Amino acid sequence: NKNVSMSTKIFKDAERWEGLNLNRKIPIRIVHGLHDDTVDINVSREFVKGRPWCSLEELDSDHSLISHIDWIVNDCLRTFENIG
Repeated sequence: NKNVSMSTKIFKDAERWEGLNLNRKIPIRIVHGLHDDTVDINVSREFVKGRPWCSLEELDSDHSLISHIDWIVNDCLRTFENIG
């Protein structure tokens, strides 16, 4: 819950990865806040379309998801328990 400065190098790094062809179907779980004013939720919705190995959980929260931290921790624990 604080502002920090970031180097613009993060954007140069992101450009490198944008075109990376990821063809492994590794299970992906995206948790996105419905009230996220940093990343539009439609970005996550579009990402999961056509990728049946991806799931999206939309929570009544903002970008930080702090209001749902307990849910997120429990969801991670359930996911990890089901892997093994």
